[in-house]
Amino acid sequence: MNIQEVALKYKDVMTFVIAPLAFLISMVSLGVSLRTAFLDRVNLKINARVIREPFYNQIDRIEITVLNIGRRSAVLEGVLCHYDNGETRYDYEKNGIEIREKERRVFQVDRSQYIISVGEGDVAELIDITVLDIERKQTKIKHSKELVKKLSNGHDFNS
Repeated sequence: MNIQEVALKYKDVMTFVIAPLAFLISMVSLGVSLRTAFLDRVNLKINARVIREPFYNQIDRIEITVLNIGRRSAVLEGVLCHYDNGETRYDYEKNGIEIREKERRVFQVDRSQYIISVGEGDVAELIDITVLDIERKQTKIKHSKELVKKLSNGHDFNS
């Protein structure tokens, strides 16, 4: 009995063995691909806090720390300030700000950015801040509205 005869005689058995094995291999391959895609991405950890000027103990600015805990480099444009009239402003970096894996960058929103002039005698008040990446995706900052309120008060001795 040669190999051709064996294959023709047991073709149904081989189909029932090979098909589930091929399905199992394809599912393992899909799982590995999904895991790699999930781990190989930008993942930012963002913390913010108020900074006091030392002499008068007044809140001077908000310091935002962005840490890239993902495997890919992140490219940011900066911190986006949202005002009560619907306007947004940020300091533009021409080439973006690259943050590599396990690298940290610190951004600041000064007290001078709290109120801006938007026309003839009109002003807008800062209400929120977010981090803006190069793809125009905004990442929220935890408790940013509370930090902005503290900045508006100028001094808060309970923090």
